[in-house]
Amino acid sequence: MKLKLEKPAFLPAIGFATVAISTAAASDLDTGNHIRFELGAGGNLTPVYEGSSDYELRPSVLFRIKSLHLGSLRFGGDDDGGFSVGPSFRYLSERSVGDDAILTGINDVDASLELGVAVSYEWDYARVFFQGRYGVTGHNGFVGEAGAQALWRPSEATKVSFGPQLSFMDGSYANAYFTVPAGAAFLPAYTADGGLKSYGLAANVRHDFSDRWAVEGTVQWDRLAGDAADSPIVAAGSENQFGVKINFIRKFDFDF
Repeated sequence: MKLKLEKPAFLPAIGFATVAISTAAASDLDTGNHIRFELGAGGNLTPVYEGSSDYELRPSVLFRIKSLHLGSLRFGGDDDGGFSVGPSFRYLSERSVGDDAILTGINDVDASLELGVAVSYEWDYARVFFQGRYGVTGHNGFVGEAGAQALWRPSEATKVSFGPQLSFMDGSYANAYFTVPAGAAFLPAYTADGGLKSYGLAANVRHDFSDRWAVEGTVQWDRLAGDAADSPIVAAGSENQFGVKINFIRKFDFDF
């Protein structure tokens, strides 16, 4: 396995970013207008591209809106649980032959920004979620994830979640990342279609040091499936995709 450290010039290429605006019932104590949000930064160890067996360390940036109250319009009660809905986005770095010589003759994929929606429902000890996004740049396809997590709170400041997850893709996404055109230098021609993209497990641990600071870490394993797993690009790399991410978080609370 080859590991490389991405240069600081690639800082805008965030490995994973999530925005969630909760619509759970607001606390009775929150009577004024306010916004509560979190900013985080850290590192993300991730495959160089989907299907690769090589990994690189990329910067990770997090932005999460926890609660927004504007007059009678109220989103969120922080950790009150219940139903949540809000926007979601993800940034994917450019994939090119510079990432791996095996990609010679295969179309490059420009850096992709995905925008969409995330919904979830949380109980005291469990959570289910779904998020779907469209690539407004780069692959111009639809992707989505769904899953369930068991929740454990060993202390008031610490929250642990663990559970299975599935991911899906449409034909445009599959064609961008897993199709091999005729004439590729090292791989046979192959046409990928949409459907199930992967299945796997993820674990997350968050610890709040204070009202202002927290740390959050995620470890996940995904196994590519369907047309993605059958792609010669993946056959030359690995169906098993691992990721480790850690973010140090600063919490903000503004009344207005």
